[in-house]
Amino acid sequence: MTTIVITLGAISVMTTSLWSSIGPEHGAFPFCIALMSLAFPLFIGAELAKRIPSQSFSISARSNRLFNILGVKVFDSILRVIKWNALVVKMRKPVTKPSDLQSLSFDLRSAATGHGCGLLVHVVIAVCALSAGYLEASLWILLPSVPLHAYPIMLQLVNLRRIDGISAN
Repeated sequence: MTTIVITLGAISVMTTSLWSSIGPEHGAFPFCIALMSLAFPLFIGAELAKRIPSQSFSISARSNRLFNILGVKVFDSILRVIKWNALVVKMRKPVTKPSDLQSLSFDLRSAATGHGCGLLVHVVIAVCALSAGYLEASLWILLPSVPLHAYPIMLQLVNLRRIDGISAN
């Protein structure tokens, strides 16, 4: 819980400082928000995922098809080409037997939770910018959240569905 509070406090202080020093319309502002939002999957995803029932992460076959239509497989291929997936695999416990799927499932839920928090940060700051009259800035704040958080969330949920299918057999 301490990690969550520290991370949220740091993001709040940095965002407020950025807003007051350069303003949301500055080109560096969305970039800085994007970098800060990457702290959530790394630092608080696992802590929050422990508090969320694992059933909350299950998706229907319809959602799975929708995610595929939206290009989640293409996104996964891009991550594979740039070697991001190889880096992530090194951060996780190896899956060598069926019982390891439970640990992998938790890692995926943690990543989805962390990316969900990161997406929420973008949405909240974009709404603040919009309410302050910065329409273009709010769009630029939201733009990086799609590849940085929305697609990773969908990818984690698709992979969790695959693990559930394997575990059921």
